[in-house]
Amino acid sequence: MSVVYIIYIAQIYSVYLSDNFISVLALKNTESSGFVTSLVVVKFAALALAWLLFFLYGLTKEFYPTTSSPMTSFVGYSRGRLMGLLVAVILINCAVLALQKKKNHRLEAAFWQVPMANFVHNFVVAKFDLDVDEEIAVKGVGGHCFSYPRAASAVANYPFQKSEAYTYPLPFAPRIELKGSSPNVIVIFSEGTSTRLLGSYGGHYKKLTPNIDGLAKKSMQVENYFNHTAATYRGLIGQLSSGYSAAGGGGGAGWESGANKSSLSEIRRQTLPRIMSESGYQSYFFSPHKSERPFTLMLRSLGFDEVYTYQSIGDDLLRGKYVVRHNTGALDDESLFAGLTEFLRQRAASPGGKPFFIATYNIGTHAFININPQGDVAYGDGSQEFLNKVHNLDASVGSFLNYFYTSPFAENTILVFTSDHSTYPEPLFKEVAGKDLKPYFVDRIPLLIYDPIHGISGKFDARGRNSLDLAPTVLQLIGKRIVANSFLGHSLFEPRNFPIGISSLGRWYYMTTKDGVFGRDEIPAELKDQFDCEINVVRQYYGVEKDNHIFKVD
Repeated sequence: MSVVYIIYIAQIYSVYLSDNFISVLALKNTESSGFVTSLVVVKFAALALAWLLFFLYGLTKEFYPTTSSPMTSFVGYSRGRLMGLLVAVILINCAVLALQKKKNHRLEAAFWQVPMANFVHNFVVAKFDLDVDEEIAVKGVGGHCFSYPRAASAVANYPFQKSEAYTYPLPFAPRIELKGSSPNVIVIFSEGTSTRLLGSYGGHYKKLTPNIDGLAKKSMQVENYFNHTAATYRGLIGQLSSGYSAAGGGGGAGWESGANKSSLSEIRRQTLPRIMSESGYQSYFFSPHKSERPFTLMLRSLGFDEVYTYQSIGDDLLRGKYVVRHNTGALDDESLFAGLTEFLRQRAASPGGKPFFIATYNIGTHAFININPQGDVAYGDGSQEFLNKVHNLDASVGSFLNYFYTSPFAENTILVFTSDHSTYPEPLFKEVAGKDLKPYFVDRIPLLIYDPIHGISGKFDARGRNSLDLAPTVLQLIGKRIVANSFLGHSLFEPRNFPIGISSLGRWYYMTTKDGVFGRDEIPAELKDQFDCEINVVRQYYGVEKDNHIFKVD
């Protein structure tokens, strides 16, 4: 009964956090399950344990009575009363859940289940990876919703593989020409950042993100652009390969599972870092995590020449002058971007050599993480914890930008600011995000492209396209067209591959348009056939991933 009590409390708290029971995604992805160890749940778990011990003590007194005493009598009567209290708590919880269901109709499927059944169901689904959609059979490889490779360039048993990263020339000419070299590329994947709070995207909090807003003024700002998956493992794999990943961080077949790391790393994908390396670039990833984390193995499997981690950034680049993010065991944002700055300083001191491709990921804006008590830059009076995290990220990015703008790289480097996925709808975010936020892990995310070579600026409306398009967009900007790939996305500067945006989180699918994100039960009737067709394409992609037939290496 104590276990039931804990699960009910955890489910209620999950509804408070995300308007849903503990989801399969949260159970599978260790990057998104912080609420399970939150202080509220820990307190209730302690109370439940105390109740269980007290109940067992009462049983011992019943079966092995000693002398009668007020305590013995109290225990005997309390056993029944405590069980009644537990039943009352469960009934109250059910009433709260019913009210929540009535208030919010956008809850995921299976919300109708009672909390205990829902938890058991989702735990089994997550443990045995049953959320990966097995309905992968489609009628052929044609269809009205996706442009498959032409027969002349297709590879047998690899239905998505083609020979070009894009088809059309850029709609704008270069402003400058780099003599004998290709432009460098830096992509900043900001952890869990939706556009809602960024000033350049209409955020209502004054001077919350002045440095990111300053970058937007120097860049092309892409609007109505969404994440195509979540969370971090899927987000980075998906964007760097323009595809989907069935496995996330957790779950029975996830990267955090020791038995599956090697098999997951053997899945062949054509990726942006691998293409860059084959095109004469040196590719690097800057990660706040320690080198022994499965996250590092995942990054290496994507083809980066070198992954800078907690140890190599902190010890080699910063020589021990770094700060650890509170309760994460990872570098804080300031240290991560200080490491990137030092790397570029050393690079500038030894000019020449190959161009570089760098990608970064930070930890400080992760869900359920507060800013460090000392050293972080708070927003205003510091009373809004979520705004503090965003403002501190902006300050950290600003420290890097202050160097970048005055460095030689400002004239020969394309700098992209985006996110690994949208912001998880935790309560602190919901307090500041606006009334139109839906309880989905899909939302508009930033895409700022600083490109001194083409001098592009202003606003570009993606009209619901998503982060599947990142890799081909970068390759078109640097002119790498003839490369074998299995990209599902198209460059933003040419016609789209999916007529409407589709985001996939396991077996959960969402549509994205310029008007926002829509769950499967919200799809307009005139778009349902299109949406279902696109779901079948994603299912087929999961199928070829399972067979390791995404990309054939010559």
